[in-house]
Amino acid sequence: LGVFGGSLAQRALPFLIFALMLEPVPAQAWFIVIWLAVLGTQLMLVHQLEDYESDRLARVKTWLQTIGQEQGIRWLLLLTVLVIALPVLAVPLFAHPSGTALALILLLLSARSMLWTGGVLLEQKSAVSFKSSESALAAEPLGQQEDPKSQLDLGRAYLLQRIRSGELCTRAPVDSIHKDWDWKGEPYLALNVVIAMGSALPDKDKENLAASLLTLQQSGAWDYTNGGRGPDSDTTASALRALERLGVTTDASGLEPFLNNQSGLYNTFIKAGEYGGLKLPPQSKKSHFGAHPCVLPNIWLYLREQGLLESLSLPILQEVQSDSGLWSNYFYASPYYSSRLYCELLGDFGDVYQNLLEATLYALLDYEIPASPTQQAEISIALQHLLNLFPARQLEITDKNASLVSSLLQTQKQDGSWEGEAIWTFAHREHPDDVIGFDSFRVHSTSLAVRAVDLFLAGSNRLS
Repeated sequence: LGVFGGSLAQRALPFLIFALMLEPVPAQAWFIVIWLAVLGTQLMLVHQLEDYESDRLARVKTWLQTIGQEQGIRWLLLLTVLVIALPVLAVPLFAHPSGTALALILLLLSARSMLWTGGVLLEQKSAVSFKSSESALAAEPLGQQEDPKSQLDLGRAYLLQRIRSGELCTRAPVDSIHKDWDWKGEPYLALNVVIAMGSALPDKDKENLAASLLTLQQSGAWDYTNGGRGPDSDTTASALRALERLGVTTDASGLEPFLNNQSGLYNTFIKAGEYGGLKLPPQSKKSHFGAHPCVLPNIWLYLREQGLLESLSLPILQEVQSDSGLWSNYFYASPYYSSRLYCELLGDFGDVYQNLLEATLYALLDYEIPASPTQQAEISIALQHLLNLFPARQLEITDKNASLVSSLLQTQKQDGSWEGEAIWTFAHREHPDDVIGFDSFRVHSTSLAVRAVDLFLAGSNRLS
């Protein structure tokens, strides 16, 4: 509406005011008004496409940012066809010679816009070709190097570039119709990136990232979609934990609206209403509005880090832990996502929850190593948080970790990243197809892999 309204105001309406002064208003004038409205919309879309990257980095909310680049190019091509087709239609509508003269005038007026459109589309094609070449280079695995620390440095260099490029975000798969969540997720993804970077993150980049996160804050809470869908407790906890590591003092007030006083649990969304309380998989429209097993440990980790959490409900933990010993997921695609968080959280309580974690340890040691770098890293991080809790099994844990880390180092790409995958899936409330957040910039996978390798090497472990 904003794009079309702007095109009307800039071109079509001024001409219409002039045409209304004529008595009577020629039919050709109404035709020109329609054509100018289409032309104006096309030119505004070309301008937004030309400034797409700078607008995205500056967080300028335009129509193109909402619908995405691919959809925007489709609309631009359609409008371009209409800009050319309408003058051609003037010939049969108004007959020769007036129709022909009108068609020629309009086509001449649109010549400059056609050249501009063509130039921008060629630039987009070149950019896509360049990124494809980059991707092809990145696709080649680097292979394990003699010094694993050099691979850590390469991974951190990749993450630093993603921070500076504003690419801490997810995108939907190419064939997905749900693009509203594209280029979103920085408050959530920043946490693992900041942990992975550690002291290697330059002070200026710390300041810039912290400022960016604070800009996205809404009354102390954060929204994964940067203001499009409303705050959620998982993104809020992630942003708070990231800000603390970036040197910004925070408090838990932003999490208070999510707290369900009856259950004592934090709902994922504020408007849970009658659907609040613990919700286990599978997903459903109603159970989205509740407390979820993969979100709670992230919140509890923040509270624990702030000295605000002394204990957890054992019945709740027992309900969340599956029979396999792993921990239930709701939104997240990896079967090890929640297990990593619970090992980080419960491991910090010493032997208080050791019985629960022992079942998790058995499962993690027993399972075959998955092909996914993200899942390998999650298992490795989880095991390293259990290492000191089970001294009798330290050798077994270390051997498993050595295999996991060795596999990670062998699959690192030449640009320093690790292959990404779907991070989360969300059952759409109206459409049968799920919404998927894909780690297209390999930020989530790379930050977890760097964390896993760094933890392993910091423990004075050696690869065989």
